Amino acid sequence: MENMLLDALGVFLGVAAATLVALGLGFLWARRRFRTLRARMIMRVANGELSFGNVLAAIRVNRRGITTGMVRRRLRVDVDGALAAVSAAERSGAIIGDLGAMAADLDVAASSLDAAMASMGPSGATPVILARAGELGISAHQLRRKAEHLVTHAAVPGHAELVDAIGAAGPSVEASRSTRGKWNLLVR
Repeated sequence: MENMLLDALGVFLGVAAATLVALGLGFLWARRRFRTLRARMIMRVANGELSFGNVLAAIRVNRRGITTGMVRRRLRVDVDGALAAVSAAERSGAIIGDLGAMAADLDVAASSLDAAMASMGPSGATPVILARAGELGISAHQLRRKAEHLVTHAAVPGHAELVDAIGAAGPSVEASRSTRGKWNLLVR
């Protein structure tokens, strides 16, 4: 029994000694690393590469970069929606005419503009490029609406005439309040 206690005590002391050595070496490594980093920071400040203002500027959130990212994403969503609408119109058998070529040109223009905005880095795109992206987004919406109109025209050939006829009928065709309420529930 005495030998087992001595063996256990020896193992315990060995583990404790190894732990203390590891902690001591870890402390020495961390202290050396801290001193090295402190010396580098002092040299950068002395060379004028680093100042308090530069550190704050690096930490501060760059709103132009965030705006550029949001505009890039919105442009991609708009153009992808227009491409999908033109593709759906083509699949539905609608006569799309030049819409396919316009959609391809829109996709190329959006890709080029997206690459230009991406190349401007974290400083963000200029207001002129953001305005061009907005114009391209509006064009994508118009193309999408035209393609969706063609899809509805292919599905219901007399859709436009039917809507015009109902609109020309005047207030006598107005739906009751309860019907409108049910329709709003169905739309949601």
